[in-house]
Amino acid sequence: MNVEGITALVAAGAAVVGVSATAIVGRWQLRGALRAADATARAGIAQAEAASRAGIAQAEAAYRAALDAVRATGTEAHAQWLRTVRRETYTLFLRACHDVVDAAESLARDAAAGTIPRDQRQTRKTQLETALGYLKHCATTLQVEGPDMLWTPAQHILVLSNLSALAGLRRFELHMAWQDVKALTEERRPDQRIVAFYQAGRDYLDLLTYGPPSQQSDEELTRARFETACDSLPYWRHACLEQATLYARGEAERAQDDQRRSVAAFQRDLPNFISSIRTVLETT
Repeated sequence: MNVEGITALVAAGAAVVGVSATAIVGRWQLRGALRAADATARAGIAQAEAASRAGIAQAEAAYRAALDAVRATGTEAHAQWLRTVRRETYTLFLRACHDVVDAAESLARDAAAGTIPRDQRQTRKTQLETALGYLKHCATTLQVEGPDMLWTPAQHILVLSNLSALAGLRRFELHMAWQDVKALTEERRPDQRIVAFYQAGRDYLDLLTYGPPSQQSDEELTRARFETACDSLPYWRHACLEQATLYARGEAERAQDDQRRSVAAFQRDLPNFISSIRTVLETT
């Protein structure tokens, strides 16, 4: 082989070696670039995940804070609403109690004084019955609104109010019956049995009110006359006669004592009940 051929072969070999080396270096460079890109991508993903977790945590914290604020506001609003409802309930109950007690006292007082015309009797009685019905409604509302600790003293005040009303109604009925008997004695031709009863009843009531006379025989005679007059009454003819006999036996006076005791107890215990109401409203 001549010199030119050898030279050409060497040059070709060198070129092949140069190409191979370049290819190898290129592969190394590519792998390095890929590793760098992968590391960069992983770092970016990690950073994004961290930022996402921080954002989620911040959002959750903000949500919880907002929710707590809403709950606190709602709780306070509910407490204020409950205080308002209870205050109104307690006020209406107390007012209803006073209305019943006052109506019962007025009814009994006017009946005893004889200032209730016949055509207004039912109206006056209905007024008290209406007040009693409203008091029952207010008491039911109070029991529902609570709390339980207030219901026991409320029942005590309720019972005293009702007892006052019952005693007042009893006095009213007895006085009306006695006035009706008196009216029967003033008729043009009255039944003499009723006249005798009315006179004997007045004497017997005086005996009960002012005590026996100085002579025991007069007391026995008054009692005997009254019992005889009661036995002779035509009860089937007039509905007022049975109540009138009870009036003459002092039932109206006993009903008056019952009413006085009920009203006195009501007025005595009312401040303690009001104090209990204030305690409940302050702690609600």
